[in-house]
Amino acid sequence: MSWAARNRADPYGMLRAGAPAPPRRTKPSAKALTTLQTAIKDLQKETHHQADVEAEIGKTTQYLCMQVQALQRGFLALSDAVIDELGSVEEERKSWTSTLASLRQEMSSKLREMEQWKDDLRSLTQRAVADTQASVKSSADQLEARFQDLRTDLKDQIAAVDRAAADKTELVQRRVQRHVDQAVPSLVEDMLASHLPGYLQQMQADLDAARRETQTATSLSASIAKSNSSLAEDVRNLHSWCQALEGSRAAQDSCVAQLESKPATSNSGIDALNDKVKQQSRHSQSLEDIVRALVLDTAALAKQTRSLDSHIHKVTRSNGKLQDALERSCFVFSSTLGIPPPIPLTSSGRLAT
Repeated sequence: MSWAARNRADPYGMLRAGAPAPPRRTKPSAKALTTLQTAIKDLQKETHHQADVEAEIGKTTQYLCMQVQALQRGFLALSDAVIDELGSVEEERKSWTSTLASLRQEMSSKLREMEQWKDDLRSLTQRAVADTQASVKSSADQLEARFQDLRTDLKDQIAAVDRAAADKTELVQRRVQRHVDQAVPSLVEDMLASHLPGYLQQMQADLDAARRETQTATSLSASIAKSNSSLAEDVRNLHSWCQALEGSRAAQDSCVAQLESKPATSNSGIDALNDKVKQQSRHSQSLEDIVRALVLDTAALAKQTRSLDSHIHKVTRSNGKLQDALERSCFVFSSTLGIPPPIPLTSSGRLAT
């Protein structure tokens, strides 16, 4: 039963309110009919409007449901995308974690390798320093010993030359003086003045030659003394070189200590060590040059010594000739005068000294 039919049966709601129903009229009035019609029309309009409103509400509800479904689908798609993105981020994080772990392992291995290289470099540096020091010390000791030997030999040679020159000169002078004193007695002064002027001139010439040879020997002795002074200067230079070598060795030890205390600057410490080694090589070369110069000076002195020996031999021969001339003169005079010679003859035909 519709709402309009209920209103027709009870238009004023009297039955619902429990009020007594009005008396029914057999014929309604025109005004009541008009009112009823108007009310019916209003009710119909309201009914149509309510139907339109309900239809509009249904459409709105359907639209809202569709919007909700669309939002739900979008939210689900967004959730799936977020989940996928989170999965990719997680995979990327795992990849970066594994990469970081591999990098850490690689860096650890490289650090261990660098530590090994550093230890090897330190051992090689220490070995090189020790070998260099041993080689330099051995070379310095050998050069020092060689120099001492050369200096000793040179001193011995100079002393021998001086002794030989002094002995020869003194012997010649003594023998000449003795023979002259013995060969010119007072008994034959007139005979010597008349018969031996040529012999006296020859003797004077021989004496002058002997004097010149003696002067030559003296000059050679001065040259040897000058060479000895030069050798002493070379000795002092070599001593200063040895001191410089010891100072360089101390500087090298200091460089090694600095290298061990500062491993980060091992490259610069190695370069400095190489420079020190080169400097030591140059010092060794300089010492070898000095020793070579000493050897050359020794050879020159030996040559001068041989020359001096040759001159002394010539002087000795000249003195021997002078002695023979004096002996012959004494023999001639003694034979002419018929007296025994002042100097007896030897078994070889020469006068005994």
